[in-house]
Amino acid sequence: MRLFLAIELAENVKKHLARVREAVENFDIDLADQIRWVKPPNWHITLKFLGEVEDARLSEITTTLRDVRAQQMELMLSELIYLPPRRGPVRVIACGVGGDTGRLNLLHRAIEQACESAGFERERRAFTAHATLGRAPDGAAASMMGRYLRGKTRTGLFPGPEFIVPQFVLMQSNLKADGAEYVQVAQFPLEK
Repeated sequence: MRLFLAIELAENVKKHLARVREAVENFDIDLADQIRWVKPPNWHITLKFLGEVEDARLSEITTTLRDVRAQQMELMLSELIYLPPRRGPVRVIACGVGGDTGRLNLLHRAIEQACESAGFERERRAFTAHATLGRAPDGAAASMMGRYLRGKTRTGLFPGPEFIVPQFVLMQSNLKADGAEYVQVAQFPLEK
């Protein structure tokens, strides 16, 4: 099974993301054929991608993750961002995260440690908390969009509504012809 760890978004935050996506779609560039938009039910903040994992390891993984200690936090979507963050082709259009980012980073580090102890590789890239709106294909179109989009960060919609994060979740990603479907496998409460 294909697994990842995430923070789920409250409904009012998803409504805000829908307004941001609409603003991006109304930029003066035709993105319709250039972006694979994430379905609104799938909007989340990824903490760690585990990849393909044998079903037999699920119990071990959930037991390890239950030992993660971190505090609840209050977050908000803070800005429109493009990834990778430097010049060049845009691969991801997303909303950056603000609020209790210190607590968020501590949670991410605790998850990385727990996953490493369970045999998963540490992520080598720096953690950039974000909610993905859409992904660009490789090639010339992504390069062209990169030149154009990197100057477009203002939508008048930030910051978004604040939301409390009471838990993180283990999600299974089922790949389908019309996009991924995410199913919650386990919840891990955070301390108040």
